[in-house]
Amino acid sequence: MEIIALILSAVSIIVAIACGVIAYIQNMKINNINMKSKYYDQIFDTYLIEKIPQARKYIRFGNESLTDTEQLCEVLASLLQSSLYFKYANIDFYKKLKDSIQEIENYVSECGNKKFEPEEQGDVFREVHNKLEALYKLINDSYVGIKK
Repeated sequence: MEIIALILSAVSIIVAIACGVIAYIQNMKINNINMKSKYYDQIFDTYLIEKIPQARKYIRFGNESLTDTEQLCEVLASLLQSSLYFKYANIDFYKKLKDSIQEIENYVSECGNKKFEPEEQGDVFREVHNKLEALYKLINDSYVGIKK
């Protein structure tokens, strides 16, 4: 009987230590996210909520080509410039952010140099939307600590 009590005591001590370690690790992750959140808020809030959606509204088709993309490209370039903090704090995220922004800029630039049939124009708008959605997801995932 004493051996069983001793074993149960040892198991409960091990479980208590494991729970403490897990709680500590989770608290460190939450504290890290909270600490970084002020940087994300300061850098990204205005861009994600106002600037990018407003710049996106100007894009249209004229003469069968995508036009008025300059404002979106300028906003994205400004976003990348404002994100330089991450070049030093989280280089992997910064590289992915830079690649995503470059992909959007390249796509709208290429679409401005091509002629599209009216049936294809909706596909172009959907692709721009998908690329912007991927940019937002990248930023949001990084904000909450999801690594890809």
